[in-house]
Amino acid sequence: MVPRFLSAAPGNAFEQGGVFQYVLIHVEEDPTVKILDVRIAEKIREIKIRIQTTGYPPFKKIISGNVYTLDFKELGYEEDPFVVSPYTQNNLPFVIDGTGEIYVDYSSDLYLKLQEEVKDVRQGEDIRSILYEDSYFCPSLLSSLYDK
Repeated sequence: MVPRFLSAAPGNAFEQGGVFQYVLIHVEEDPTVKILDVRIAEKIREIKIRIQTTGYPPFKKIISGNVYTLDFKELGYEEDPFVVSPYTQNNLPFVIDGTGEIYVDYSSDLYLKLQEEVKDVRQGEDIRSILYEDSYFCPSLLSSLYDK
């Protein structure tokens, strides 16, 4: 938290025992405060720890080029873990790339957003900003996973 902007962290801030971390984006051009749900980062960390204990990521199937689903049963989960999207409140799955990096798969959120709004988008264009441009949530959790 930046003391010159706020005298105290908000009550729901991670620093106060909450689940959100407040971050600044577009600092140079248009400083904007967004929030990051720490629970999402924590779930990713949990999955990475389970992968480390098995020694390898148990890839399940190929989604595209370098993107895979995981066999979560091999990691000891009874059901596939998910996070609740801060944008749509839908359950979102996790995917992994070939380097072992875990990501939240926001593709269903992006699909819904494109169905709600008429946007002029070209194939291959990065459309992740349509999720966070009108949201309080931080875009840093949106990976460039499918760009790889």
